[in-house]
Amino acid sequence: MRIPALILICAFAASPAAGAEFFVFVPTDQVDANPGDGLCAASRGASCTLRAAIMEAEANNEPDTIIIQPGLAVELTLAGAGGTEIGDLDITTEIEILGFTGSPPVNPAQLPSIDASGIADRHFFVLGGDVVLRGLRLSGGSSGNSGGVLWAAGGGDVRVEHSLFSNNSADIRGGALRASGGGEVLIEDSHFFRNDAGSSGGALAIEFNGSMTVRRSSFLDNRSGGLQDSGSTISLTPDAELRIENSTLDGTPFRPPIAGIAAERGIVQFGESTLTVLNTTISNFTEAAIDLNDLDGGGNERIRIANSVLQSGASACVASGSAVAAADVQIGFSLVEHQSGCDGFYRFGVQQGTADLLPLTDDAPPRLTVSRRPTGIESNLVETGPEQDFVPGGTDFACTTSDQLGAPRPIDANLDEVPRCDLGAIEQAPPEPFVVNYFVEDRVDDLPGDGECATIDFGIGPVCTLRAAVMEANALPGLQHIVFEDSEDPAVLTLPVAGPIGGALRINDTLAIDGNLENGRPATAVEGQMVGERLFLVDAPDLNVYFRNLGLSGGDADGAAGGAIVLFDFDDVTVDRSEFFGNSATVGGAIAALGGELTVRNSDFDANVAETRGHAVFANGGADVELADTSARNHFGFDAMGNPVAAVSTDSNVEFLMTNSTLSANQLAIRSLDPTRFLLFHNTVFGNTHGALSLTLDASSELTMVNNVLAAPGEPVDDCVVTQVGTPAGFQVFGLLDSDGSCVAALGEGFSDDPEVLDLTRAVREISYHHPLSVDAGNPSPAIDVGDVFFCAMLAEDQVGAQRPVDFEQIPDVDGPCDLGSVEAQVFDQLFDDSFETAF
Repeated sequence: MRIPALILICAFAASPAAGAEFFVFVPTDQVDANPGDGLCAASRGASCTLRAAIMEAEANNEPDTIIIQPGLAVELTLAGAGGTEIGDLDITTEIEILGFTGSPPVNPAQLPSIDASGIADRHFFVLGGDVVLRGLRLSGGSSGNSGGVLWAAGGGDVRVEHSLFSNNSADIRGGALRASGGGEVLIEDSHFFRNDAGSSGGALAIEFNGSMTVRRSSFLDNRSGGLQDSGSTISLTPDAELRIENSTLDGTPFRPPIAGIAAERGIVQFGESTLTVLNTTISNFTEAAIDLNDLDGGGNERIRIANSVLQSGASACVASGSAVAAADVQIGFSLVEHQSGCDGFYRFGVQQGTADLLPLTDDAPPRLTVSRRPTGIESNLVETGPEQDFVPGGTDFACTTSDQLGAPRPIDANLDEVPRCDLGAIEQAPPEPFVVNYFVEDRVDDLPGDGECATIDFGIGPVCTLRAAVMEANALPGLQHIVFEDSEDPAVLTLPVAGPIGGALRINDTLAIDGNLENGRPATAVEGQMVGERLFLVDAPDLNVYFRNLGLSGGDADGAAGGAIVLFDFDDVTVDRSEFFGNSATVGGAIAALGGELTVRNSDFDANVAETRGHAVFANGGADVELADTSARNHFGFDAMGNPVAAVSTDSNVEFLMTNSTLSANQLAIRSLDPTRFLLFHNTVFGNTHGALSLTLDASSELTMVNNVLAAPGEPVDDCVVTQVGTPAGFQVFGLLDSDGSCVAALGEGFSDDPEVLDLTRAVREISYHHPLSVDAGNPSPAIDVGDVFFCAMLAEDQVGAQRPVDFEQIPDVDGPCDLGSVEAQVFDQLFDDSFETAF
């Protein structure tokens, strides 16, 4: 016999079931006809209302799901005091109330609304229950006590997701939500707008052993009254806990003044409570962003504010109490516009001043939230949090891993490759890059400044050349970014100088040029094919310019400086993971720093040519130069006077620092004339035919050399020629090995020997070259395990990223555990077992 489908459906629905689903299609407020029968059916007609669904879910005492029809406008009208059947909706069991399943709707109007104005009560009272509210618009709730929409108590556990709370109120605290008596509330991706409280906490109140966590949410124009704690958005009383992260609190009024209530303070905290504020923007409050009250130094008092923005028209951070100085309050990596009594809480990275923030804006749908974003990449909020891998103060000050919009942190908006998060709720994105996709010809941009890297169509459609990309970057304000498609062809530069275009690529604004790597080495080449023209001319004072992952060759600055790159006073240029080959100039065959700051890391210079000074690098004009984890090799030649041209050369008043680098097989390695500061840490300068170092010091010079090898065994020229004109302002040398005694005699430190290095080599995935130290048991390098003990800890990694120190059983520790030179000898089956290196 065939049983009618309707009977089957009814029979199934009527049977008690765990994890039942109830679908609410009726907006009116009616009780369930028979709670516990498994049917969500109002007493007047077989229809499922919200109240009936909750009554049925409460009756079966099982985890249930209530799904409300999209866009349904539910009105609660059964006023009175009682259980779930009248007044507010009491929940003591496990229920999910959902306005959508799957992804949230783009249009917020598709979220169902629940209006409680008809019952003059709050919407929900959660007493020991476990509740999820997702995708709801909640309005019209009110309470003669606290918690205008919801009160979680008695150990109740509430999770709120993607919901809107507006126009709700409470006579005392928490115009929207209240947690107390062990109640816990988690709020995510939600927005609180125009909620009010009579005393404090226009939006939220956390009281008496209650707890709230707020993530990726926003609060706008929530007001309260009262006296000392008037006008707050969130109120936190003693013995309560609040954690808020990646959220925006804003006091901007979006309605006329209302007597007795205001939006004057963001968060008001009282007494011995726990408050954690991370990556949050609190702005536009007239009195205070955060107001800390009744601080007495008690054991249950703990406040941490990190990576946040506190902005107010008066005092952004206010602190008061009987023992403010003893309070457990710490503020780090934040911008505080003004403060009154909070300066004693500052730990690391706190700025004072005006935050560079844009006006309020709606976050993109389907988000319900609002935010205030940094004004751009140059904002004082961007990249000013702690580094990703180094957080002074520990985890209390660590950045969150995503922002209010769900974007990851850190994004490295300024492209300096030092990951730091931004302060506040929003992480600034880096600029969209221009992608070079055409290499074999050198063509100009069609319309610089239009935001498009595109040449004139010459039969194959518009393309993006390197020259066009640089022209477009110069024409746009602020940091720009150039990247490359994969190509086996170099990006050629062939256009001669012709008015404002052609010749060297002139960089006039902050810019990052990033090539590609293949197996750790540059796979993007830039080749100059212009007679008498260098590759790049940087003229961007006080701005950062980055060259990374590039092979630069063929630059020709005949009669000028810097065959591949030249920079000037106040320019700041960083070169990383790049190779320079076959470039030429009068001075600075590869790079010339005529003032400014130059940093070169993880790079290699090979066979570049300078007529007079600095085959690889030349600096003058008060430049500040740093070479790290870099090599220079095969640079030969003499100037017109017959003097050997050094691979690296600096004129007077230059600050020069070289660490973990190898200079080998050059005519002369380093020549420095009257430097302001000359610092060498852990370098190997070996086998240069006319010496390792030619140095002149005057009375203003500061010299520091630590754990270096300066040697050329078998060469007739002295390893070191040091001339002192007067007594240098500073002079310290530790850990020095030369091959002929000339450096030891000139600098008064070290010993002489053949360093016993192996042939010049390059490790897998490394760009720079180095000389490994011999670890042959019969003839080990005398540079092993003789580094200065104190300074060995300064550079924990060597030129190829290996850890220092490594001890060898057959080499006694003379003065310290690390080796001299740029690389630490590594033979892992011969490590000492004395654990000496654990001290570092």
